[in-house]
Amino acid sequence: MEIKRNELGTYFYFKCKNDFKKGTIVFIHGWATNSEYHNNFIKHIENEYDYIAIQLPGFGVQEWDKNNKKPNTFDLFLYCINLLREINLDKFYLIGHSMGGGIAIKIANIFRKNVVGLILVTPTNSKMKPKWKLINKKFKLKTFKQYFKWLNLIYSDLLKTFENDHEKIKQLIIDGLKFQKENGNLMRKIKKSIYSHRNLKQLKNNESQIECPTLVLAGKYDKIINPKSLFKAFGEKQIENLDENKALIKIELMDKSAHMPFHEQEKEYVKEIKDFIKQINTK
Repeated sequence: MEIKRNELGTYFYFKCKNDFKKGTIVFIHGWATNSEYHNNFIKHIENEYDYIAIQLPGFGVQEWDKNNKKPNTFDLFLYCINLLREINLDKFYLIGHSMGGGIAIKIANIFRKNVVGLILVTPTNSKMKPKWKLINKKFKLKTFKQYFKWLNLIYSDLLKTFENDHEKIKQLIIDGLKFQKENGNLMRKIKKSIYSHRNLKQLKNNESQIECPTLVLAGKYDKIINPKSLFKAFGEKQIENLDENKALIKIELMDKSAHMPFHEQEKEYVKEIKDFIKQINTK
């Protein structure tokens, strides 16, 4: 994957191998992750779509602006907006995971004429009510045990997801702890803003204004974003068939996933997205 840099920062870009392209997919990653977390998805679409995975500043590649002492999700939203304006895509599909899902909702309302389809993967939303103790402001991952516990929160079955490869899981923890050490302070500030009254109010307003066809993928066992919150946030506009002429929001429950369905149910995840894109293009 080639890394492109410009005046606004860094983003990852994957070019199609074929001249015939079905469109461009833009991906926005979540909190405590980076743009490479979605890499497994690329191999399934590399011969069909252009692919851009935005790398948010402060999450492992590009440093955060040190003059900004109180970074928040609105800053990340503005960063994405500026970058997309510079890339200047005519039409594109937008995928956002977790925190990136909340950002994607806002972006879709800015780029109404450009976003053909919106895919929200276990997204932050106005109805979420985090109850798990690791979400408090003292949240830190400094030990092997703490990070292992974190992985068991975001995956429904950690061993199964990584095919009982203990060495791979061990390396994942080692890499994760290094990532936390280098970026943890910033991420804790960002995390606090995710659940702020201001952000939840913005999300509620933007959720009500979604106009493009939208697929919401929820992990049945998600302990970070309770799937019930998604039905509350988007339920009024939910429909069973995207062929109907009204607000186009479809919620699908991934029955073997928690917060990382693109890792936990990779094939099913890809199928859901491909079917969704096919459906909105045949309307």
